[in-house]
Amino acid sequence: MQNKKLLVIAIGSVLFVLVIMLLAITAFRTGKPKPAASTPTVAPTQEVAEPGALQVVKTLPESGAEGVDLESQVVVSFNREFTLNEIGIEFFDTRFNSIAFQLKALGRALTLIPDNPLEQSTVYTVRIRDRYIRTLKEFRFLTKTLTPSPDTRPVAAVTETILRNRLERPDVYLANILPYESQDFTMILETDEGGYFTFVVTQGRLNGELLKDGVKTWLLSLELTEAQIATLNLEYR
Repeated sequence: MQNKKLLVIAIGSVLFVLVIMLLAITAFRTGKPKPAASTPTVAPTQEVAEPGALQVVKTLPESGAEGVDLESQVVVSFNREFTLNEIGIEFFDTRFNSIAFQLKALGRALTLIPDNPLEQSTVYTVRIRDRYIRTLKEFRFLTKTLTPSPDTRPVAAVTETILRNRLERPDVYLANILPYESQDFTMILETDEGGYFTFVVTQGRLNGELLKDGVKTWLLSLELTEAQIATLNLEYR
């Protein structure tokens, strides 16, 4: 009899402990904080694409044009609209005298209006730079001759012989243009005993890789191809 009582007490104790444990587990689960709602992600603002790199797509007069009227204005067309602080313009004659001019910008076009009429039989050069002073385009044109003046008239910028040299002998074509001088660099021709040409470049405002890019851009503006430029013996000093 006594053993039965002890057994009942033991079973009751075990059940009691189980009930307490069950209640504790239930209370723990009920009181456990719910996970915080994930913070909503703000959709990234779409970046406004920067305008493309400024490029010259057309000039008037065209590069190498002859017989240009003395009252002409120079029009440069770009690939997009621009502001005047994005560009720099140099305009000079055969003797590197700067030409005074006014600028008029409209849409994608920039007009250079010389303060005075252009001179006859003169090769003019226009150089357009970007804000990083890299040359975007350099071109030349020859004005018309009203009164022949054989003692002072420069050689025409584009002739049949020059065109043929440009296609077949780019070294001779370039040699006939030198010496060349600008604020960026100068280039002169040196000839060794064998008659081979070396085009010596001396840095000015540009140096390093920027100088090489400037020289390449100038050579391209002379209507030389990259393949032709690769054949030239360029030496930087």
